[in-house]
Amino acid sequence: GQSAADLASAGVLAEETAQVFRRGGSPFRLHRHQEEAVARAATGQSFVVTTGTGSGKSLCFFVPIIDHAIRARRAGDRQRTRAVIVY
Repeated sequence: GQSAADLASAGVLAEETAQVFRRGGSPFRLHRHQEEAVARAATGQSFVVTTGTGSGKSLCFFVPIIDHAIRARRAGDRQRTRAVIVY
């Protein structure tokens, strides 16, 4: 899959979101299922991800949540709870 920086360049993620998802100073590269989930979430589509244990399903919803919060802050929206995660 593409990196968070690639998705920001394509307008799927905010630039600030790409800065959050870095490892050792380098852009975080997503697996294909993560990239597809993030892209669907960016357009408001629902999605289901089924893949093996330890494959990074959590990023499929964490990245869109962080991106939404960053975009809301940038737009001047008031601070409020944006997501509740029950694990």
